[in-house]
Amino acid sequence: MISSETAAKMQSVLPFWLSFLLIPAIWLAAFAGGWWVLVIPVMTWYLFTALDIIGGLNLENVDLETEEEQLSWYILLTSAWVPIQFLTIFGLIYYVGQAEHLGT
Repeated sequence: MISSETAAKMQSVLPFWLSFLLIPAIWLAAFAGGWWVLVIPVMTWYLFTALDIIGGLNLENVDLETEEEQLSWYILLTSAWVPIQFLTIFGLIYYVGQAEHLGT
């Protein structure tokens, strides 16, 4: 079990915030096109696998008695991901329809 005090620290949540690195990579791939589109699968498959190897796999859960105030970083992460993912998905749907370099 991960203690409540450990879960409340930013260092505990930092690996989950790394998923936000995908957003600029996705937009870079869309703007650049071509082989840059392969950045996303390479990043998700190899980079995150390497980070798991380096940082280790954490199979522990947070203590069930942890109060919501101590999980504020996790709540912020989840709350921020939803609108960012929404804007990215629908923004890219619009952009890809307009971009001539992504026609194929």
